[in-house]
Amino acid sequence: MKIKKILLIVLVSMLSIQEAASQKVALDTIKKVDSLSGKIEQLNSKLDFILDKIQKGGDDEKQFIGVIKMKNENPIVVYDTIKSQENVSKPTVLVEKVTMLVKDGYIVDLNVYTKDEKFTNPRAPITISTRRFSKFDYLHGTRENSKSILLKDFLNFDSESSFLPEDGLIILTNEKKSDSLYRNVGLNTVLDLRLYTDALSLFGKVSNGIAQTDIKIKHILHRLNVKNTGGFLGHYFKFNLNAAKFDSKNNFIDSASFTKTSFLQKSWLNTEVAYNILSTWIERKSLSIFYFDIGAGINVSTLARIKDTITITGQNLFAEIGLNLKSSDNIGLDFYSRLTANYSPQTSFSGENKAEKILKFGIEAYWNPLKDRAGRIFGRVNYIMSTLNSEKKNHFFQVQLGYSLLLSKAIESGK
Repeated sequence: MKIKKILLIVLVSMLSIQEAASQKVALDTIKKVDSLSGKIEQLNSKLDFILDKIQKGGDDEKQFIGVIKMKNENPIVVYDTIKSQENVSKPTVLVEKVTMLVKDGYIVDLNVYTKDEKFTNPRAPITISTRRFSKFDYLHGTRENSKSILLKDFLNFDSESSFLPEDGLIILTNEKKSDSLYRNVGLNTVLDLRLYTDALSLFGKVSNGIAQTDIKIKHILHRLNVKNTGGFLGHYFKFNLNAAKFDSKNNFIDSASFTKTSFLQKSWLNTEVAYNILSTWIERKSLSIFYFDIGAGINVSTLARIKDTITITGQNLFAEIGLNLKSSDNIGLDFYSRLTANYSPQTSFSGENKAEKILKFGIEAYWNPLKDRAGRIFGRVNYIMSTLNSEKKNHFFQVQLGYSLLLSKAIESGK
């Protein structure tokens, strides 16, 4: 009898302990769920705050760079490169107007007008900086090349920031002797956001992605041109992120028919960084340029195997040459040719993990209203081919139509 009573007491105690433990586990689970919910709410709150900031800062904000102005010393001395003796009396001229075409922080074309002559920079652009404006930069006469004037004699730059001023045309006269320079620093000018749709899938039977999104960033590293030329070495680096959306029938690569060209064609995420080796104007004082870049990138795609699908990643190194042609401020045409060495270590079957050279030839045209660069419309055609003869049948075209998108507007419409 005593043993039964003891066993009964032990059993009741164990059930009590188990119930208490269950209650504790349930309580802990509730606490964890509550904690997770709280963290999600905090994250959502912070995300809403960030999106609100982006939306409110959507309109381009401007940062003051400095003031460029004509000096009061007028008339200024005219130098003769043939008669350079110090004891020779030097003539003077009155400056009536100065025009400057600015791009990427330097003056592409500088013209100084007097009553009978126009002086200009003959060979190279001029950096907008206090250091450069204090140097002995000569502008030569267009009628008499032997006649010249010094930049520092008639023009001055008071800098408030070392950042690059906005591109544009500056005009100074005796009635308006100075102009303030600014830099647009809003998020919409920092990020070049573009949306493309696949014209081949719209009007044909070939699909390269229902839609693609490009985010581009270009950062100028310096403004030091090669002496007496319009050439620059290591002028900038560029970052590009591309995301593609495919329909359900084309959102993967079949491992049974895998090729490197299909790997690139079906990549739904691509990112790359390019470094400029050389860029130079095509002709003197032209806004059209030739460039040579090198870089590296990563592309991600989905591989369908016999029983499942996996995400695979490839790496690539590339060299690209191109022409950026501008016929006006709002119309342009870009040509480019790229050689890529693509690696995909995760595709070891059939020796497909080896490096393969891929060629890409492309052309892109754009247009936008003169006063609305954000309203830019694009059209581009790419042709991608392997250098292997065995893959000729896998070469493919991309024909895409697109437009620029303000990030703040995209966030506003997505809410």
